[in-house]
Amino acid sequence: MSFIRGVLRRVYVDALGATKPYEQLLSSHFPGINFTVTTKADFKYKIVGAASAAAKVTRDSWIEGWVFDEDPHDDPDMCEGPKAPCVKRTWSSGLGSGYPSDPNTQS
Repeated sequence: MSFIRGVLRRVYVDALGATKPYEQLLSSHFPGINFTVTTKADFKYKIVGAASAAAKVTRDSWIEGWVFDEDPHDDPDMCEGPKAPCVKRTWSSGLGSGYPSDPNTQS
């Protein structure tokens, strides 16, 4: 935490809902840092928009080809039967993007 306090001076947060209570909470936990918590921050501040785009690209590259560790993969002892194929689930667009506005995320 001291690293954060020593480096950051200003933080922009894109938020939904009531922004002032969240801004006050962050300011109380991190005194000396100027927080701007607002809706549509990615449209209002170029730096937030750039960070949002970078986060989306990073997330998309991580989930492309994602294989769930919980699945048995190629270990026949983990399959349901001697002749049953092992299931290898990958990330599906049906799971949604993670954004609240995405209908697949909402369901």
